[in-house]
Amino acid sequence: MPRVQRSPPTTPLAETHRARSSPDMTDSQKESESDFVNRTTRNQPNKRLRPDFSPENPADPQSFEEKIMNMLTTWKKEQDKMLKSLSSDILEVKQQNREIQKSNSEIEKSIEYINKEYENMRQLIGNMEKDRAEQCTYIAELERKVLDLQNSCRPATIEIRNVPFKEAETSKELTSIVIKTCNAIQADVNESQIRDVYRLPGKKELNRPIVAEFLTVPIKNKVLGASRAFNKDRATKDKLNTGHIGYTGIQKPIYVAEHLPTSMRKLFYEAHCAVNPPLELLNLEPSNALSVNSVNQFFANIGNNLAQKYINRPTYQSKPTDKSSPPDSLALLPTDESEVATIIFSLRRDAAAGWDGITAGLLQQCSNRLVPIIAHICNICIESGKFPKVFKRAIVHPIYKGGNRDN
Repeated sequence: MPRVQRSPPTTPLAETHRARSSPDMTDSQKESESDFVNRTTRNQPNKRLRPDFSPENPADPQSFEEKIMNMLTTWKKEQDKMLKSLSSDILEVKQQNREIQKSNSEIEKSIEYINKEYENMRQLIGNMEKDRAEQCTYIAELERKVLDLQNSCRPATIEIRNVPFKEAETSKELTSIVIKTCNAIQADVNESQIRDVYRLPGKKELNRPIVAEFLTVPIKNKVLGASRAFNKDRATKDKLNTGHIGYTGIQKPIYVAEHLPTSMRKLFYEAHCAVNPPLELLNLEPSNALSVNSVNQFFANIGNNLAQKYINRPTYQSKPTDKSSPPDSLALLPTDESEVATIIFSLRRDAAAGWDGITAGLLQQCSNRLVPIIAHICNICIESGKFPKVFKRAIVHPIYKGGNRDN
């Protein structure tokens, strides 16, 4: 059975009645209140009744407003409290900001003062360094003068070393030792020719040298020459020793030498070691060129090595010898700009020019530009063992020295 849709019947528009409300309607024309209520209730949908505590309850219209006012009042108090706290914090931040600005201003002034003091200190240190350099130069000059004064005060002084020390030694006993030593080497010296005699200061258990000062320099030279002649052709055990001057027991060698200051003695010792080649030079290298290079290196650096040991000053560092050079290279050491400049300025300015027309005067005038280039080219040639052909060209003029011109 099909479903039937039921709907209320439509009312024709023509049958619609309109009425006016009149204030003077009679009571009979008014509907009863019960009928109106019933009709209203019937026409409106059913709704849930509001509870008594609803804010819209007409029974308590003031409760909602009071609650809202209370809530707003509480919120306002909280906001006022927060604003007051925020204002206090802002004032504190402002106060801190002013203090920071004041501190920054003081820091800036302090930095400016420190910078000013730093500049003054740097200038003072620069002046002190300059004064120190001048004082060091002056002290070195004074040391040189003192050394010259010492040498001039000791022109006729000798040292007798390794003589056994004796407790409570007197000047007379030392004079006797000097005379016995001179007589042993056949240098006749008497007591009247000795101006002064003493032992150098030092530890008592050591055999400190005896210093003897003669009246004249010829007497000193005679004693030194006699000492060298006495030890020249003798065996080690027969050279001048304590037995020659009357000491018994184990014989100890005695050395007679010129009395020198400490610095001069050091220089003399280094020079003595330098003139005696080390045994390593006798060891042959794998090739003849390397052997020759090692020997040349030793003798070429004697002066520099001695100066570095004796004088504490910086020296020019030349390039090290390349021992891996080809076997057929020349046994030459690398050069430097200082050596090239020395050679150029040692040339005569009026000397004849070579085949290239370059004179010695031109080389000397342009030395600032040419010296580094020439030194570099020479080092490359030495290291590679190859020399350009232009280096081997020359103009040779034979000069007649005498004899048969046709021979």
